[in-house]
Amino acid sequence: MPPLGAVHEAAAVMKWLGAADALSLGSGGDTTLLIKGSLYNRPMDTWQSPTPVEHEVGNAIVVVPR
Repeated sequence: MPPLGAVHEAAAVMKWLGAADALSLGSGGDTTLLIKGSLYNRPMDTWQSPTPVEHEVGNAIVVVPR
């Protein structure tokens, strides 16, 4: 669970963007951000092995223009 401040900050950004509703699906090692083909982070697992391995992300929310 992200720190409570992070959730409030994300809610404030969504409100500023004009969202009436928003959903937080998580943050941290299982979160990936991809915008217009650019990957902004690489989720890594470090608890299963001494060297970080890329974490598989099993679901997505896709936002496309109407």
